[in-house]
Amino acid sequence: RICLGPGTSGVQSHIDAYERYPENDLLTWDEGEPPDYMGTIADYGRAYAFVSYLTYHFGMRDLTVDLVANAQNSIASIDSTLADLGYSERFGDVLRGEKVADLLDDPDFGGGIYDQGLIDIGIRTFEVNTNVYPVNHTIDSTVRYSAYYIRLTGGSPTMSLSVSSPDPVEVTIVGTGSSM
Repeated sequence: RICLGPGTSGVQSHIDAYERYPENDLLTWDEGEPPDYMGTIADYGRAYAFVSYLTYHFGMRDLTVDLVANAQNSIASIDSTLADLGYSERFGDVLRGEKVADLLDDPDFGGGIYDQGLIDIGIRTFEVNTNVYPVNHTIDSTVRYSAYYIRLTGGSPTMSLSVSSPDPVEVTIVGTGSSM
C-alpha cells in the first residue's frame, strides 16, 4: 500500500475530498463551486481511486503501458485495453468493483475484489445512514459514473428495495453483517 503522509498532502487532500463527496462523477470535471472548490478537488481523488483500483486488479505495468499507448480515449480505451490483455471485464465491471472497494477496502471480503489495493480509502459520507425502518429516501438527480452510498443497519435480515428512475440505474447491495 502507498502511505500518503507528509510530502503527499496534495494527493491525500484529493482522496479526502473524494471520501467526503463520493457522488462525484468520474468523467466530468470542475464541478467545484467557490469558495472551496471541493467538487473539483474531489475529481482528482475520484480519478486516483479508479486508476488505483484498475491497475491493482488488472495488471500494474502491462495495463498502464498499454492504456497510455492506446489511441482511444476514456471508456473505449479502458475496454479495449482490458480486452487486449485477455480480461472479460469492461469499464462498467471495473467501476462497480471500485465503488464497493472505495467503501469496504477489504482484502478478504469478496475474495479480495473489494480491496482498493494501492491506497487506503474509506467513503465517509452516506446519502442515508439509518437503523430506523421503513426508510423512504429520494435523490432528485443523480450523476453518472458516481455512487450514492446508503447504510442500513439493524432491522430485519430481509429487506426490500424499490428504485424508480427514468434513467438507467445500477444498484449493488453488499451485505457485511454477521447474519450475511
